[in-house]
Amino acid sequence: MALLKRHIRHHSLEEAEKRNDIGFGTLVTDVPTRLINRDGSFNVKRLSETFWGKLNLYNRLITISWQKFFLLVISYFFITNLIFALAYELIGIEYLHGIELTNEWTKFYDAYFFSAQTLTTVGYGRIAPHGFIASTVASIESLLGLLTFALATGLLYARFSRPEARILYSKNALIAPYLDITGLMFRIVNERQNQLIDVTVELVYNT
Repeated sequence: MALLKRHIRHHSLEEAEKRNDIGFGTLVTDVPTRLINRDGSFNVKRLSETFWGKLNLYNRLITISWQKFFLLVISYFFITNLIFALAYELIGIEYLHGIELTNEWTKFYDAYFFSAQTLTTVGYGRIAPHGFIASTVASIESLLGLLTFALATGLLYARFSRPEARILYSKNALIAPYLDITGLMFRIVNERQNQLIDVTVELVYNT
C-alpha cells in the first residue's frame, strides 16, 4: 500500500510538472519534440499569423545588418526620386523652370536631381516648379521627405542605442572534476570595457 501511494504521489508530481511546463523545460531535451534545431534556430511553427505580425517591420529594421540597412535606405532614396522624376516627366518638363532643354537625357537627370533636392528639402534654387500640378507634386514630395527622413533618423538612433551583448566564448569546453562532482566547463568574457552586473547564464545541451 505504501509503495502504491508513493507511486501515485510521484505520478501526480510528474503531471503537475507537465502542466507547469510551457515547452521550454524538459521538452528541450526531448528528441521527438526538438525545440532548438542543430543550427541554433527555434523549431517553432506559428499558426494563424497575420501578415503585419509576421512582417514585424520595426523589429526587422533595427535588427538587420548595417549593410542591409544602408542598402535599404539608399534603394528607397533612389527609387523614390526615380518615381517623382517620371511624374515630373508626365506632367511636362516645361513646368520646371531652369531645366536645360537640350536633350531628353538632360531633361530627365535635371528632373531627377530636382526631385532629390525637393525630397531632402535642400532646394538650391536653380530649378523651381511652375503651375498648380507641378507645385502640388513638389509639395507632396517635400512632405514625404520630411516624414521618411524623420523615420530613418529614428531608426538610426534606435540601432545605435539598442543594447547588444558582446560575449566571447572559449573555443574548447572540457569535462573535468569540479568540487565533488564532474562538470562541463567553458569560459566566457565580456568583449566590451563596461562591467556586467547580475549576469545570468542559461546553458542548453542539445544532442
